[in-house]
Amino acid sequence: MKRSILVLIVLVLIGANTEALSSKVRGGVFISDTIVNSFDKSGNSVRTKLASYSYQCIVPVGDESNRFFNIVSYYTDTDSMKSFAYSRDSTVGVFGWKYIGESTTYYPNGQLKSLEKFDTNGSAIDSSYYYYPTGKLKMLVTQVESGQNPFTGGL
Repeated sequence: MKRSILVLIVLVLIGANTEALSSKVRGGVFISDTIVNSFDKSGNSVRTKLASYSYQCIVPVGDESNRFFNIVSYYTDTDSMKSFAYSRDSTVGVFGWKYIGESTTYYPNGQLKSLEKFDTNGSAIDSSYYYYPTGKLKMLVTQVESGQNPFTGGL
């Protein structure tokens, strides 16, 4: 009996060491790790999730050559989604996150607040939609290239 328990403990330790060695550090973030940040209603960082209005999970996705970070925020009270987007960076820059692809944000009642699209450089592209908490369209912003006619799309 003691021998079986000892063998089981050794196997668990070997498995734990193998997992630790297989997780390679990439840019200061472990690929298998999720970073969680908590914020108050004003967006200031707080120490615990219990004291927060919302929390954010930064999840690394992909390998080293094609790495993205899935940035997902939740409202603490309901665990409902606050925002969802992807970024090439794991940290927020001076001017905010540099998103790529589609970014969505939601009101606490679950209604869509905004839908925006970004290119691979983090610049807004196509059309961005902004909504009132009731779901009614508040504003539509269309990105146009310099010199392009915003009404016809031609130069």
